[in-house]
Amino acid sequence: MLIEFRATNYRSIKGTQTLSLVAGASKELLSGNTFDSGLPGFPRLLHSAVIYGANAAGKTNFLRALQFVQSLVLNSAAVQEGARIVHTPFKLSKATTNQPSEFEVVFAADGVRYEYGFSVAAERFHKEWLIAYPLGRPQNWFERTYHAKKKKYEWHFSSKLKGSPRVWRDATRGN
Repeated sequence: MLIEFRATNYRSIKGTQTLSLVAGASKELLSGNTFDSGLPGFPRLLHSAVIYGANAAGKTNFLRALQFVQSLVLNSAAVQEGARIVHTPFKLSKATTNQPSEFEVVFAADGVRYEYGFSVAAERFHKEWLIAYPLGRPQNWFERTYHAKKKKYEWHFSSKLKGSPRVWRDATRGN
């Protein structure tokens, strides 16, 4: 179940934009529009959300950002080493044109909240992380960060992540 989605430096999105399905503090229409998530830290979530705004305000690009993340996650195993990532940063600022885009998805599966995110440019993932909250407290299951000077990734694995860290490291390509 999707809880939040964030996108930064993607197409017409320069700063961080967030879609949150976390219910606000208002008690009005509480029973008809929200439900108890059963997750520590997120007591009530919305049944649905609407994205609205003026023409050319970035609504479609925000949805494209969500589709971009979905496509990268679902198709990453089929991408050959060295293949370029179709990456479109915000191009109307010199500060962002050559910077990676960043995405984060907060979701729940089997009663556990997860935060998965990454920073990506055309040539590689610059950073990637997965944080799990199985008992309501954060556990950093894995993180990789690319160091340009060393031309290699630095990895961190938690003992909570199943499988061998070496297998995860060897099976994960830069792109």
